Amino acid sequence: MPVPVPTPSEDRQSAPSEPAADKVIRSGLEVSFKVTPADSYVLVDGTLIGRAEEWNGEKDHRSYTLPGTGSYVIKIKHSGMEDMRVMVEAAATRGVTPIVANLKALPAENVDVGDLRTVRVRQGIALKVEPDSAQVQVDGQQRGIARQYPGHFGRASELLLLDPGRHRVTLTLPGYRRYDFAVEVYAGAERDHEEVKVVLTRGASG
Repeated sequence: MPVPVPTPSEDRQSAPSEPAADKVIRSGLEVSFKVTPADSYVLVDGTLIGRAEEWNGEKDHRSYTLPGTGSYVIKIKHSGMEDMRVMVEAAATRGVTPIVANLKALPAENVDVGDLRTVRVRQGIALKVEPDSAQVQVDGQQRGIARQYPGHFGRASELLLLDPGRHRVTLTLPGYRRYDFAVEVYAGAERDHEEVKVVLTRGASG
């Protein structure tokens, strides 16, 4: 459950852009970011300050100094993962306060197609999927099962041919986790077609 944003201190206005936070931290003016993935982006009151690994306070990296005492909304984000919002209540105390965050992967259906693994071809793809009985969807439309598209010797009848443009391909099978990837079809691609290998993992189906 999101934690309600506390009332900001009197010496600084709170950021109006975020109505709630995932957690609240009381800190000094110096903070460090211990984030997984380490290359996640960090925004302080909507201003990008860089990647978390640049402000982890370790080795050659420094900690981040907040502008002053008061309330700050810190957003940590990474492509394909859920954002985390942290409300920091900063006081004029010494020391470095670590902000720890482990971002969670978004469900495959919620990941923007631009953030998916992308295959670039001129015509289409072959599929090597385990299990090969996985259902294939293209942009939400059923296109049969994976074993229909082995792509032997580049035969067009055994390829998943796609119109020019960017497409979302989804593989589903009961008892296995859904898998999504993108295919970009355009005349300037290096290959006419490419074999896409996927091993589905057991778990709740998407």
